[in-house]
Amino acid sequence: MRCSALPIIAKCRGSYHLSEGYGTHMSRVGTAFHMAARAKVLNQDFDIESIRTQFNLNDDEIKDINYGLYNITLNIPVGAMIIADNLELAGLDGDLTGTPDLGIFHNNTLTVIDWKSGWGDVEDPETNPQLIGYALLIMEFLIAQKVIKIWEEVGQVNLVIVQPKLNQTKKHAMAISDLRDREKDIRKIISEAKT
Repeated sequence: MRCSALPIIAKCRGSYHLSEGYGTHMSRVGTAFHMAARAKVLNQDFDIESIRTQFNLNDDEIKDINYGLYNITLNIPVGAMIIADNLELAGLDGDLTGTPDLGIFHNNTLTVIDWKSGWGDVEDPETNPQLIGYALLIMEFLIAQKVIKIWEEVGQVNLVIVQPKLNQTKKHAMAISDLRDREKDIRKIISEAKT
């Protein structure tokens, strides 16, 4: 199950079997925005005209993306480990997959950032199953990469939702034990959706 599917499945388990919404106009523009946002925060060169061509975007869509990009600023600490949205992760015994927008691991703190490219408000980080799912995937990735040996080496997990079009950032800090508790919730959502 994809992390991006968790918010709707958390509210309606039967929606796991639906496939509508993928490849839609909104997902196309959102994917283009995520590509540009990643490049901006990682200080990578990107060409908005190439993105326009790749995703067949019109002038209004490019204007929308540029508006969102304008409001994004992020200072990544020197020496931080970066997990960006070009990395497909799997975890929870293979039951959960996803491409976190941005993970930053530094000084035993994990920060997980999820870009939201639309105008609508989204669920707060502390209860947002997609963002929590990404945190779980990154934790398993850190262990698999031998960056940490056990979860308890991470002192804090910061969950952040960035909504640049609303000029809004939502943050929640949790202890690793709280993330472990939320892991049980995510496993339950996945299990119930499969039945």
